[in-house]
Amino acid sequence: MEESVIQALATCMSPDNEVRKQSEAFITSLKAQPGFYVLLLQISQNPSYPLEVRQMAVILLKNSSLKWKKGEIPADSKAVIKSSILNCLKKSAPVLIRTQLEEIVQVLGKQEYPWEGINDQIHSFLDSNDSDCIFAALVMIQRISKNYEFIMGEKRSKLKTLVSNFFPKLDQLFTRLLSENSEDVYPYISLILQTFWAAFYIELPSDQVNEVNINSWLTKILAVLSLDFDLGMPLNADEEEQKTQNPKLLCKKWAIQIAYRFFNRYSNIKNLPDSQKIIGEIFVANWMIPMMNIVVLQLFKYKQVFLPELYMNYSLKYVTECVKNDQTCEIIKNMVLTNGSFVIPALINEIITPVLCRNSKDEELWQDNAIEFIRKEADISRAYYSASDAAVGLLESLCKKGYLQQFLDYLNGSLAQGPSLIVKEALIYEVGSLSTVLLENESLKDKVEPMLSGHVFNELASQVGFLRARACWAYGQFASFPLSNLEHQQAALEKICALLLDPDMPVKYQAALTIPKILSWQISKTRVRGEISSLLRIYLDLINQIDSEEIIEALEDIVQNFEEEVGPYAVDLVSQLVITFSKLASKEPAQDGGDSAMAAVSTLNTIARLIETTTEKPEELLKVSNVITPVLMHCLSKNGFEYMDEGLNLLLILLYEAPAGSLPHLYNFCKVVLNSLQPLDPYGIEKVGEIYPVLGNFIAKYTDLVVQDLNEIVMFLGVLFTCETKAQCLALNILMALTEYIKNHMVQILPQMVQAVVGLFNNNSSTKVKSLCVQFLFETLWLDFTTSIKLLQDSACLTSILAFASAHKKLFTERVPRTRAIVGISNLIPYLPSLSNIIDEELIKNTFNLLIELLGLAEEDSEGDEDDDNLNTDDKDFDDKCQELYKKIKENLEDSDEEGALFDNEPEQRYDSYFENINYRGHFKEAIGRTPQDLLARLAQLLEFNQKAVFSKLVS
Repeated sequence: MEESVIQALATCMSPDNEVRKQSEAFITSLKAQPGFYVLLLQISQNPSYPLEVRQMAVILLKNSSLKWKKGEIPADSKAVIKSSILNCLKKSAPVLIRTQLEEIVQVLGKQEYPWEGINDQIHSFLDSNDSDCIFAALVMIQRISKNYEFIMGEKRSKLKTLVSNFFPKLDQLFTRLLSENSEDVYPYISLILQTFWAAFYIELPSDQVNEVNINSWLTKILAVLSLDFDLGMPLNADEEEQKTQNPKLLCKKWAIQIAYRFFNRYSNIKNLPDSQKIIGEIFVANWMIPMMNIVVLQLFKYKQVFLPELYMNYSLKYVTECVKNDQTCEIIKNMVLTNGSFVIPALINEIITPVLCRNSKDEELWQDNAIEFIRKEADISRAYYSASDAAVGLLESLCKKGYLQQFLDYLNGSLAQGPSLIVKEALIYEVGSLSTVLLENESLKDKVEPMLSGHVFNELASQVGFLRARACWAYGQFASFPLSNLEHQQAALEKICALLLDPDMPVKYQAALTIPKILSWQISKTRVRGEISSLLRIYLDLINQIDSEEIIEALEDIVQNFEEEVGPYAVDLVSQLVITFSKLASKEPAQDGGDSAMAAVSTLNTIARLIETTTEKPEELLKVSNVITPVLMHCLSKNGFEYMDEGLNLLLILLYEAPAGSLPHLYNFCKVVLNSLQPLDPYGIEKVGEIYPVLGNFIAKYTDLVVQDLNEIVMFLGVLFTCETKAQCLALNILMALTEYIKNHMVQILPQMVQAVVGLFNNNSSTKVKSLCVQFLFETLWLDFTTSIKLLQDSACLTSILAFASAHKKLFTERVPRTRAIVGISNLIPYLPSLSNIIDEELIKNTFNLLIELLGLAEEDSEGDEDDDNLNTDDKDFDDKCQELYKKIKENLEDSDEEGALFDNEPEQRYDSYFENINYRGHFKEAIGRTPQDLLARLAQLLEFNQKAVFSKLVS
């Protein structure tokens, strides 16, 4: 078999498509053959075969190993792979082969570690004098540990096993490697540092938390930090990438990353759990300041030697933490460089400003691929790797620590000297990044407008695209500042509007983001309103050219600000955005790191905003509903699940805003939504909170269509009753909506529904489920009292239902649950004499007290609604009301035995329960009128003083 496999692997790389397909089919046919996967491993390790064939063999093995748990690889082959793979990780192995094997090791580490014999094998390799074996052991340990870098709690147990077994030897090996003073040791040190990072990022295992271990590791990390940078500046991007991967620089990158994590996580000792305080105490006492001294001094080599961007990012973030920390801030304020300069001013003008300057790579990307330039600038993950983002963070921290005026003096002095265009762009970037800090400083706010008009305004017409874009961005940053000079506002607005037609895409893009921000200016809305048609075309063109979440959100802001003006264009805009969404949703997240998916979500949100502009025009709503039908079908299907929230929201807006019965073609989505809850594949189960109001609107507004499917719907609700709590709650809410809006038909199936709900109530421990069961049963007393009371008596559950309601009053205080309880209990009151044999005096008292208490709350709410139009609350009243609300929330949370129970009974937005506006007073008075006077008098005597006042008011 070996020769035929070798031949097939070679022809798998053939440029001839037909030959390649035949080879792939042959390889697939061999997967069931005994020993096939072991053979692939053997081929990958045989140096007599061409490297390309060996690489193809190991890639096939890796791809199959990704399905390790699914059993694609037979158990006997797995055993051979596990016992052999450590020997395949030696440093002498070809990198192209070893990197694929490392991925297999990571899978094994997650699924199998510690498999039989592996710890003994690793120890043996670590103890050998063979550097190849030591390297293989370090790779194995690092790859297994990487699985647990971001894992918390009990799932870290395998990592603890790994750490306990090997950290003592890694510590010793680390010390020995540092003492050798050779370039050859850095690949080994890098693996040790990566292992330590993965082990301690979340929490250092408890057996390592002691003074000896922590000091030992930090001693060596400080030693790595102290290593000199000795590589010159790269001449081009390829050379920069090569130098970034230099083993010594990689070691320093991991060391500064670990140092920053120690500072960020452990320097605030009082906020640490007791078990971790010792780490903070040791770091602060012994290592925080020495590391700061090294990091600061090495930063000032920025222009002399090559410092990789990721190293710069973490170094700047480390210094930022030093500035935030009072102890280190006092030290750094007084630090002086060898040239006599104080460190902090030097950080601003020698580090931060140069780091923020554009470079040749930026210019090249701007010219060659403007869209990629825009994406790179907008990448939210920049904070994790970008030196410029870290520099801005450091500048902001310095200004918050009292250096704002000093920075502004530096800024004005630099701008007055006529800096180069690159430096000027960086300076504008700096001051724009401080907009929030300046807004909070009353004494300096008045300096913003002169700075904008004197140094930024003219750059809106600069010959350099970078400066036009940056000036435009700066005006957006300061849009909330009160600019008193209307001529300045007018001139800046005209220039920014003109930039919407700029030949450079990044400039046009930045102008489009800035326009919505400066609509707060006095003159902006008037100016933009007259050009809304042209403006919308510009935004749609940009959306079609670049998949940008930000640009779509900017369009959404335009729509929100000009709803009336946008209305006539809403259908056409939605049509364009539907096309945009289809394009974005068809892209795999791996293609662009998820940018298209985020832009797709923003597109759906903008469509929602556009639909809201048509709510007063039923004919437009009809057109829009037809246009977005394909979007709804995708979003509500399993394939489009990631957009289900937004799809449900679009459907809800249409259903709620359109006149009843006017969009019958949407009723098919009622079945689609229900199908998402099928027990065999309930992909929509996590969206029950969003699903309920959608189904509620179908029931309330398309009753004729619902009646046709009523039996099928009711049967499905019965299925949901047997599922998890979320499904049960949704089923009960739907059942109540059916009861409210198609009463006559529900009466016919009342016995089976009451029986099902009573069974659910009796057999369920969930407070949420029981509460909804009780609400439904209260509704049935309103729907058909005679039938319902008999059913409840026959099921012998009336007392338990009333007892539950009395014991869980807080679950019935929101408007709709409260009204259901008021109406249901009111209907029960006249009937109490005939129930004396099953309801004791105490329960009667508690039930009547509950009724009057809920009525009192309803009256308070009614009075509050009447006062809303004349609301005039001073600060103290507002604070008092906030405290009252906070107390109420806290009490409810403490009373709840389930997460989220407090909010489950609140009325849903865009769904109107029949009970929201029912005349509860009329129901109560009518019931009281039928109640025997002696019973009424006896009940009234059981009330508290304040309840008597409510009772007297309602019956008078």
